[in-house]
Amino acid sequence: MRQCAQGQRPFGRWSRPIKAMDLQQQIRAQALSLFGEGAAILPRRYLAYMVGSGTPLYLKIVQQLVALLGARIDSMVFVVGDLPSYRRALQESLDRKIKLVYQHQDLDPLRRPPQLDEGLLASYEAKYGLPTLRRYILAHRLIDSLSWERQLRYLQAYIQYCEVLYQEYLPEVLITGAPDCLQFLTLYSVFKYNGVLPVLLGQGRMPGRIFIVDNELEQIPGLQETYAEFKSADLTGEDLTAARTFRASYSGQKIRPSYYWHGPSLRALPSLMRFGERIKRLALEDDRYFQPRLSETIRRSILTRVKDPLMRRELRRHAFDLPSAPFFYYPLHYEPESAIDVFSAYFRDQVQVLRWVSAALPAGYRLVVKEHPHTILGTRPLGYYRRLAKIPFVDVVPTSTDSYEILARCAGVITLAGTTGFEALCLGKPVVLFGHAFYQPFEEGVFRPLTIDKLASLLQRVAESPRVDDNLLDKFLAAVLKTTYPGAFDHTNDASIAPDNLATICHEIIRRAEVWASQGLTARGCL
Repeated sequence: MRQCAQGQRPFGRWSRPIKAMDLQQQIRAQALSLFGEGAAILPRRYLAYMVGSGTPLYLKIVQQLVALLGARIDSMVFVVGDLPSYRRALQESLDRKIKLVYQHQDLDPLRRPPQLDEGLLASYEAKYGLPTLRRYILAHRLIDSLSWERQLRYLQAYIQYCEVLYQEYLPEVLITGAPDCLQFLTLYSVFKYNGVLPVLLGQGRMPGRIFIVDNELEQIPGLQETYAEFKSADLTGEDLTAARTFRASYSGQKIRPSYYWHGPSLRALPSLMRFGERIKRLALEDDRYFQPRLSETIRRSILTRVKDPLMRRELRRHAFDLPSAPFFYYPLHYEPESAIDVFSAYFRDQVQVLRWVSAALPAGYRLVVKEHPHTILGTRPLGYYRRLAKIPFVDVVPTSTDSYEILARCAGVITLAGTTGFEALCLGKPVVLFGHAFYQPFEEGVFRPLTIDKLASLLQRVAESPRVDDNLLDKFLAAVLKTTYPGAFDHTNDASIAPDNLATICHEIIRRAEVWASQGLTARGCL
């Protein structure tokens, strides 16, 4: 086991102690403002789950929650991956009230079930299906190279693990990541079925804003109701100013989510040294269970490196400048990505989606397609851009084309679930949304084709009214600002562990838990 040298910070920039004296005074003041001198009605059993690189940030949140809640909490279970590189640091950093649980202790006995139990899977689907178990497997892109039977065995084992986890600790509140992969989606479904309040944290879709969700589609709680309330009355001067300032920030500069700036690159693909590190990790860590086989990683890495220059040449051959004719804009999604695998599971084939859109375009309109800036071109199948260019009325543009120039000139944006749709709304452009996104409650500017035969009429409607109502847009953005919070949630960002930012996150978790408990809701098995 690797240990930190004396005086070395085990978490680097994350290792500043949460219980420094000045911060402890702040926590006492925050607890007093939250609860006053009386006793709030709150759940008393919590379980936090995080494996991987987000663990240090979750540790900070868990520690501050325990400090804020004090005697109002009976137990806080923190489930982590068995990462030898910071196992000792975790143990040394934990409060006595926090019980540290390594995932492998319960998961290992289930890792290799003797055979697939179809009856058990059918019972799981009846309880946890979204609406079917296939949605869980589609959400986990790391096991797609395995046989269908083996993928189902993985899912069967993990559902069993989540049930064991719930039955062992009977939590009332679950704190975990946004359900964008098999682990988090399964944990969310099993615990929610048992009446546990899900508090799902994820990297914000809007820079500088935090929203904490309680559903698998990452819809902002309270947004639809707040927007309906704002629509029925005039905005106050403060709300209107905030909405317009927020909107102006998108027109004045390129705004991107925090995770946008640390996407993958070809240089980040496995090298011989990383292969060696991977073999070592496979022998030591429990998250190997959800990693692709080493042989598959090697095969994909070699293929990607070989194909990348070929795909770059193919894209240059089939890419052209923006057309002079009116057009709609479709920004390609990075694959694999939760926007496709979770929020748009029925529209995973983007080439087919573009064919549908092409067939439904109004007369005289074209469809501009641009590759996602984070896509490593070698991950696309050979001939991908040639197939796109052959679709009637489709124009593929170079990756160097300014996205904001495209947004300024387009009649509207068509997307599966991308944040480009929200950028378009802030610029006054309508959006056709195939999947689910946090901005879909703005029905006056976001149009969802519930059936493919409705797509043509939707596009015609957008073409006839290529600008959303400014007054309604101001009210929607004011509702967004009212139901989200200023701050950062990104494990690569120092701002995420700032005391004020941690306080914002913890206050919202506690507020939701208090509302949930005051409504008389209890988890199954809890008194």
